[in-house]
Amino acid sequence: MQQKKWKEAGDALQRAISLVPQDPELSAWMGRIDMELHDYPAAVRALEQAYARNPQSADALRDLSDAFYLNENYAAALDAMDRLAKLETPKPGSWFVRAICYDKLLRKAEAIDAYQKFLNQDGGQHDTQDFQARHRILVLQKELGQSRKK
Repeated sequence: MQQKKWKEAGDALQRAISLVPQDPELSAWMGRIDMELHDYPAAVRALEQAYARNPQSADALRDLSDAFYLNENYAAALDAMDRLAKLETPKPGSWFVRAICYDKLLRKAEAIDAYQKFLNQDGGQHDTQDFQARHRILVLQKELGQSRKK
């Protein structure tokens, strides 16, 4: 994994999992490898196993929310982020991803709120995301205003 040889690492990890199938850490590592290989459905499966075996693992839950997001399952990503927020305070990047999920699900008011929380916490440290958040807020506010007039 450290050498970023994802296929080889995955093969070795599969052998280890066959020896210790209930190890949540091995499942979590497999999920990370699957994400690196862009096999998001497999990543979700592995990370769901890791989280089920260790529900207090913020790392497994964080990776699971990422896998759901990358697999374009935005509702499940939001659910995982809600569970993660009970274990740790959401970071700015989490608010940005949460905003995108709300945006994709057409939950405009919640998207605006999440984009704003991202902006408040990030303090302009990530120019591209800052730009996107500011402009999406404007567009979403306009869309909400138009939908109220109809």
